[in-house]
Amino acid sequence: MGSFSGSDLQSLSRYSHNFLGVDFHIHSNASDGMLQPKEVVKLAKENKIVALSLTDHDTVAGIKDAKDEANKSDILLVNGIEVSTSYNGKIFHLLGHFIDPDSNQIRSLVERYAVSRKVRISEMIDRLIELGIRVDKDEFDKTYEKVASITRGQLSYYLLTKGLVQSSHEIFSKYIGEGCPAYVELDCIASEKAIEMIVESGGVVTLAHPNLSESDDCIPNFVDAGLSGIETDHPSQSKADRIHYSRLAERYSLLEMGGSDCHGDRLKGIRIGSHLQRVGLISELLHRCH
Repeated sequence: MGSFSGSDLQSLSRYSHNFLGVDFHIHSNASDGMLQPKEVVKLAKENKIVALSLTDHDTVAGIKDAKDEANKSDILLVNGIEVSTSYNGKIFHLLGHFIDPDSNQIRSLVERYAVSRKVRISEMIDRLIELGIRVDKDEFDKTYEKVASITRGQLSYYLLTKGLVQSSHEIFSKYIGEGCPAYVELDCIASEKAIEMIVESGGVVTLAHPNLSESDDCIPNFVDAGLSGIETDHPSQSKADRIHYSRLAERYSLLEMGGSDCHGDRLKGIRIGSHLQRVGLISELLHRCH
């Protein structure tokens, strides 16, 4: 039961199996979100969410503070992470729920990405400077020195606040999006290895926003490696996407997952409270934990 804090699992019995009150995909400023972990939990409480998972990119640094607030707010907090992975030259994001953040596997993942992300952002800033974007590298490093997981999201936000670009769309489409001149690929762990490590840590694995990866042929191999769920309800997905991935979930006996992918107000407003999932998914996921 170490994967939980705040309200215990038994307290959810007062809600029906189909009650929509769980957000399985939320970010804080431990990675590229705008809100502190405690603020995330407070906002969840305001939106009548009864359970949530903090799934920051390649880090578990926000879980402790979120846990402290969940204890005060009578909210069930499920330990989580979103891991960037690579398979056949493409990037896939995997959500781990019910992980043990202190396990050797998760510690190894977190330490690996803490280094590779800093190296990547440093190289991207160098390329931006070569392109004539006057980034103050020392100021950027100082601004984000305490952030556990540095992503392109922080870099984009910094460029916007300094007036070096006009919009987030400009920075990603012209400079740091895939294939753009300042883009540097993140050194990612293999998808199947990441699945193995999450499972060994006591967690259960979901393929996040599969529509953004555009590679359905990987799913059978991921299932063989231990994949248990797939996001069929995500802000990026159309109705057709949801139908398509629901069918794949049925074909491969995967749980249909989802969440707001909230980053605070960085991405099209604060989305927490949208794309809520069934309370019953908590116990269904637990049954798939090793």
